[in-house]
Amino acid sequence: QASRARGPKPTSETAKPRVRAKPFARDSMAGRSPSLLPWLLLFLGFQCRVAAGSAGCVNASCSSAPVDAEEDPAALLQSAAVRQHRAEAVEPVCYSGVQSIEQYLKCLRSVPIEPARRDCTLDIVFGQLRSVYTYSDLVHDSHNTDARLAHGFNFKVHEMKLGGEIDMMEMELRSETSAGMLALKLMGMFGKLQDAHTGMHVNPLTHTDIVPPFTIDVSLDPTTESMQFTISASAPWSPGALVGKVIHSINGGAPLDYFLEIARISAIDKSPGTQLNRYLRKQWLTGVPPAKGSFSVTLEGGDTYEVSWKVFIQEEACGLGDDFRICSRVEQLNGGCPNIADLMQTCFTHNPTFDNMAGFFDTLGSDAHCGIGKKGTPVRDVLRGARGWQQANQATGQPNRDSPRDPLPGETPETPVIREELLGKPRPTDAARDFAPFSVVKSVADTCYAIKVDVGDGAFAVVLKIVAFAKWSDLRVCAAAAVDLATQVSDGRLIVDVIGNGGGYVSSGYLLNRYLYSMMVGSKMTDPTGYCEWYDLPENDELTAFVKMAEHGLPDLASQRDPGGFIISLANRMATGVEALRHDPNWFGRNRKAAALIDAAKCLRDLVEGLQVPMKHTDAWKSFESLYNQCVETAAPWGGSPRQDIFGYSPSNVHPKDLSPPTWDYYLNPVTKRRGGRLRKFSQKTFLGGSCLGYQAMYPE
Repeated sequence: QASRARGPKPTSETAKPRVRAKPFARDSMAGRSPSLLPWLLLFLGFQCRVAAGSAGCVNASCSSAPVDAEEDPAALLQSAAVRQHRAEAVEPVCYSGVQSIEQYLKCLRSVPIEPARRDCTLDIVFGQLRSVYTYSDLVHDSHNTDARLAHGFNFKVHEMKLGGEIDMMEMELRSETSAGMLALKLMGMFGKLQDAHTGMHVNPLTHTDIVPPFTIDVSLDPTTESMQFTISASAPWSPGALVGKVIHSINGGAPLDYFLEIARISAIDKSPGTQLNRYLRKQWLTGVPPAKGSFSVTLEGGDTYEVSWKVFIQEEACGLGDDFRICSRVEQLNGGCPNIADLMQTCFTHNPTFDNMAGFFDTLGSDAHCGIGKKGTPVRDVLRGARGWQQANQATGQPNRDSPRDPLPGETPETPVIREELLGKPRPTDAARDFAPFSVVKSVADTCYAIKVDVGDGAFAVVLKIVAFAKWSDLRVCAAAAVDLATQVSDGRLIVDVIGNGGGYVSSGYLLNRYLYSMMVGSKMTDPTGYCEWYDLPENDELTAFVKMAEHGLPDLASQRDPGGFIISLANRMATGVEALRHDPNWFGRNRKAAALIDAAKCLRDLVEGLQVPMKHTDAWKSFESLYNQCVETAAPWGGSPRQDIFGYSPSNVHPKDLSPPTWDYYLNPVTKRRGGRLRKFSQKTFLGGSCLGYQAMYPE
């Protein structure tokens, strides 16, 4: 007991004034009876009050607020207990607020994960990458392919072998024992794969920012004609003298090299220049910078500073509600959040949507992934959180909010710090800012630019830079300006730059083709579908199942031996589907589908209960069958009545016939192609018919 009262031996971290343990130094407590402790603490608290009330608290360890003379002794005892806890407190491993990269990684490594949950996660992630997506097979070796450029085209393909990197990453992750590091590595991998259809977001990491010691602005040095990096703002933990200074070198090397390396960490682009441009727009990371974030910066003039990146973890980073708020370091030193380890494990390893999805499959009677649908199996209990989520929720309860949280740098009680201000928000980038020798003639934010480039000797080039294929009405603004400018200054020659674009609407790409070709003098592009492009789709089990369902439609009512019983069975299936969707508070984003199923099921029941099922092949049967079809239409089944539209996929033509009728033949009759050195089945080439206006005009259905 005496040992516990004395507390742990002070370390370089715990023996600081913030612990306020000096009045209770271990020598003064040695051998004392525990029963004397409260009175001794009360006496020390009173002495501190007198000192503070007279000449101020000179002793740095006496840092608590002055105590009123009339204060209840019980309050003094409570304050003393807090100080006792601080003397005994262990340095927290995980906490919210600003911290070092090293502390952040220590926290991530401390969060465990069950092997069953890890393996299920990886089965799902890499199964999707290899079947639904195309990276793993198509990019094992981008040059080992039987694809050939169409006549008239001449360009090179990047040499990429990303598939091997993905395979090695999976092998590494299969032995990972930390949920935090598993999440960090997965997000790092998906940062390279991210596009309009691919991404991964882990709540505690998505709501955590890795912040630089300063932000930069880039300009062209008129003397050297090289890039010049100027510090535009400094973080609260960095010297204010940095602001406005030009960087000469970082770690003895060129600043450009350092920032290219930094930009690559969270990059979704292939081009280093595009990676840097993306970083400059939002100057913080989700991945970890080199050397644990520390580096040396030398300014023009010779001054050198040692600076470092920091991590800012939000209190609500878990995204699981107020009961799972991540307490600050000070709160934990004051005794708050006693179950922080359990909280962090739940924070990283539990996803309520996963529970909802498991319930969805249970209701449908389906076996999803990793035995989720197999009730009573140990792996299912782990994955659905039966051994962790409910217990953690009950044990953790409401975090201790009575203790003061860590003040953020620059914050006072009257002026809470906005995150962007804390992090040194980058100077807003003017979308139309000129950067010699470029001048922006027209721009639409986050979509496109029409740029005039001075190439010397009185000559100019015109560039239509596309950042994203947004709505055609926006994209057309830049396209029209670029075409008009090209006719004036570059003999009609136009460069269309799509490097680093974030994807968007296929229809906008089609319409851009149509517009540009229509403006070309002597263009032979007169066919109403000539501007539409041919696509092929990788075959995968998921899409195959949906296409077959849409192709076959619902069984014919006339072929059923018991039409009335079939209709009631169909209504029950619809009701089961609704109950499955109810597992998610947002209906898995299918609230309209649920409403359609509810209406259709009621319609079918009313049909059977309100009308006697007539004899087949009679006029009454024709009326009955027509009413049945109307009820089914209400449910908006996959593909609809003409069996079209499965999550954006539709029946369409088959290469090389532009105007062949829309069917699913292009998908149901796959062809084998060599991609990335592997043989794989693909659909035949087809238009994305719903985006090709010429094809729509021919087949409006």
